[in-house]
Amino acid sequence: MVVTTPEGDAVECAMRFDFRAINNQAEYEVLLASLRVCVALGADKVEIFSDSQMVINQVLDEYQAKDEHMIGYLTSATELLKRFKRKNNNKN
Repeated sequence: MVVTTPEGDAVECAMRFDFRAINNQAEYEVLLASLRVCVALGADKVEIFSDSQMVINQVLDEYQAKDEHMIGYLTSATELLKRFKRKNNNKN
């Protein structure tokens, strides 16, 4: 995971899991860790980039999580995201 500040400073971290994880679980673990780092750094806004379309679309509420593990990950991510300002996409 890489967390970059608006000034261009970067926090890079590799993660090793002590459990077997499918790709989407690993993607959520990285997302959650990144959001926790952002909270700890005092960030008020975040931009998320991921190569997992499923995770991104679940977080954007475009896909529904059905598996109980994915529901848990999505719930955790949603709760963490509430700590940040939302981007206003209105064109008015």
